[in-house]
Amino acid sequence: MRPTIRDAILQHLKFNPGRSATQIAKDLGKKPGSVSSVLHTLRENGEIEYAPNRGPKGGFSYRIPAAKLGPPSNKTVWAHLFDEDGL
Repeated sequence: MRPTIRDAILQHLKFNPGRSATQIAKDLGKKPGSVSSVLHTLRENGEIEYAPNRGPKGGFSYRIPAAKLGPPSNKTVWAHLFDEDGL
């Protein structure tokens, strides 16, 4: 099952904070207008926020608020996999 554009944007911002709508659209192979609309909704709902830096053309850039990301983990990737798989 393919992720929704919303889920794809959130996943992308988790690993690439500070990207503009145009950059995200290009990275995901989506139309900038569609991405911009979803970003607007996500920001209104508090799921993302403006990043302090500006996009390459002076526009807004976005990130997931630190509180939404949760505390950093000292677990290794392998430990996470074992926990999820119940091994």
